[in-house]
Amino acid sequence: MLEDGHWKIRSIHIGTDFMDNPLLTEAKNALIKGTLGGAAGGLLAGILLGFFIFRKKKR
Repeated sequence: MLEDGHWKIRSIHIGTDFMDNPLLTEAKNALIKGTLGGAAGGLLAGILLGFFIFRKKKR
């Protein structure tokens, strides 16, 4: 409060969305892509490994 008894605005900040950080969004998207890629690769490797280990042998 100043000498005249009135409040004065010294600065103002206007933002759209404080939680919308482009760096965090890119990191989150990369984490999701990596997780899905790892899960798909693991599933494919498991199917191929199971196929070669448990297939019936021809006599």
